[in-house]
Amino acid sequence: MPSESTASGLVSIGFLGEMACRASPIIGQEEQSMNKADLIDSVASATGLGKPEAGSAVESVLNVITSALQRGESVSLVGFGIFSISERAARVGRNPRTGESITIAPSRAPKFKAGKGLKDAVN
Repeated sequence: MPSESTASGLVSIGFLGEMACRASPIIGQEEQSMNKADLIDSVASATGLGKPEAGSAVESVLNVITSALQRGESVSLVGFGIFSISERAARVGRNPRTGESITIAPSRAPKFKAGKGLKDAVN
């Protein structure tokens, strides 16, 4: 999907809305990233909602996804992707300073697998 510059100087990239250009650590290159405030602004302009309502909508979506992951459920958004939990088993690690063996406790980590629609949109 082609990107186009908007009057605000932000770059519009289709369904992801406007993304602010941020300075990259590599001189001469720009990194495009969107923070939560940028996302709320994009949702507000795309839907015609005010910023407070758009902020509530974004917060609600994030809270619902977080709650589902906390319960061990996955969240599948067809065409966008799947949010799920990865179970990490306990394992033995080493203290880099002393070389002593330590046991690393099992943990759960969130993961995201992009769907076909999202992959196609960015390629």
